[in-house]
This record gives sequence, C-alpha cells and structure tokens, in this order.
Amino acid sequence: MKALQYKKLLKQLLDICSELTRDTGRPFTLDGFAIGSSGEVWAQWQYGLTLHRPGNPYIDAEWGKYDVQIKTTQHGSIQLTKKSPKDLLLLVLQLQPDGDFKEKYNGEVALLFREKQKSFSLGRLAELNKKAKIKITKK
Repeated sequence: MKALQYKKLLKQLLDICSELTRDTGRPFTLDGFAIGSSGEVWAQWQYGLTLHRPGNPYIDAEWGKYDVQIKTTQHGSIQLTKKSPKDLLLLVLQLQPDGDFKEKYNGEVALLFREKQKSFSLGRLAELNKKAKIKITKK
C-alpha cells in the first residue's frame, strides 16, 4: 500500500466517523487499536522504524539502538504510564481530519517523567519537544 492510498483510506474512515457523529449526536471517534495502529504504520513509513509485534504495552518499535513508544490521538492530550521504560523514545502523533499526521512530541520519555504528571496536553508536549535531545529522524 502506498502512503497516498493509505491517507485516502484514513480520510474516508474519518469522514464516516464524522457523519455518524453528526447524524446520531454520539461521538464516533477512532480509539484504541484503530488509531494506534494507524499512527504506528505511518511512523514506520515516515521514520523507517521497525515495528514490533502488536501487544507489547510500552514498546511499539525500534529505531537503531532505541526502543520507541508511539502514541496517536485525535484529541488534545495523551496519557502516559509510569511503567514505561525510562530510556524509551516517545513519538506522539495527532491524526488530522484529512488523514494526515502531525508530530507533537519526538524525544525521550524520561523528559516527560520529570514533569510528575501522567496527562499531557499537546500544547505542553510542543513546549517539552523543544527540550528533547534525541530526535527520531525521518527517512
């Protein structure tokens, strides 16, 4: 599957969710595996990550010698667990309505743990992103 076809299919899925929300008054957002897997596949293509098998709660991929956790959201924040390995790299992506992704954080998870909180707004992540020393580079 090519990236353009992938984006087109995601856009169709998002449009269906929007229509269902509009018609029913109930939220139909992509959550859980659907949104997580969409971000993981996109990150694999964009950054050249090697994805691990699904099911590992903290490590989704590797990049060189680093383990990577990928968090994808359609909302304005993410949740972290303190059980994540401290030497992990974190990539936070926001799925856009057009099926594209915006990088919100790319760096060490340890930097976030110093904040002593579990929930991070995307705005706060953008601020902390400026302090990250290790960045996963796009291929």
